[in-house]
Formats: sequence, C-alpha cells, structure tokens
Amino acid sequence: MRKTILILALVTIATSLSAQIIEDNRERTTISYVRSSFGSFATLRTIEDTYFITYKDARYESIISLENFTIGDKDDYNAFRKIILECFSEDKKGARKRFSLNDKKFRILTYTKKMIGITITDGGIVYDMGFWKVKKMNKLLPKLD
Repeated sequence: MRKTILILALVTIATSLSAQIIEDNRERTTISYVRSSFGSFATLRTIEDTYFITYKDARYESIISLENFTIGDKDDYNAFRKIILECFSEDKKGARKRFSLNDKKFRILTYTKKMIGITITDGGIVYDMGFWKVKKMNKLLPKLD
C-alpha cells in the first residue's frame, strides 16, 4: 500500500514538473498608441480579428504596471467605442456610466465634456486607466471600416 501511494505521489510530482512552453507566433498589429496629458498611455492592438487594449495603470507614479483587456471582434469594438465616446457628450458633470465587458466592470466618470476618467474592476481588483481627453480617446479608438 505504501509503495502504491509513493508511486502515485511521484507520478503526480513528475507530471506537474514537466510544464511545456508553447510559443505564440500569432501576428499582432498595433492600430494606435496614445499618451494622455496625465502620464498614462494606451495601445489598441489586434490578434487574429480580436481587439485588445494595453494600458498603464495610473495608480502608480514610479513604476510602470501594464494591464490589458480584450474587447472582442469588430462588432464588439464598435459597440465599446460608441459607449466610451458617448460619455463625452454627457451634460451633467460627474455623470457615471457603468458597463461590463468580458467579466471586467468599467466605470467611466465624466469630468467635463472634454475629459473622462476610466476605472476597471477585474475580480475585485481595481485598475485605473487614468484621465482621457476626447481628442486622445478618438485617436486611441479610431473608427474602423
């Protein structure tokens, strides 16, 4: 019985230690790169018709913490772009818009008609995408045909 348990333990340890490294050769295309006026930056990229954004977490001043989120296909991208750009047309200062995208919760706070702040919550962890002006957001999220 002890030999059986010992053999099972060794087999389990041996299989868990032999991790495989898989190289990702998918082509990545950068669509846009934008630096905000407040020290943040973000990049819109695509891999095989899937759009995603990589951004600097604005909570940190001395380190660069890069985070990302997947938007989805072109239809999802266009819907996401529309929601973000609608926040600039809010009449009420301090208006909040909340929505979810791929299990991440977005909160957008309108400061003026030309500036918004974006906060992203993922599994209880809050990330700050920073403050964005309408001109920079239009550059980050261009209209795609």
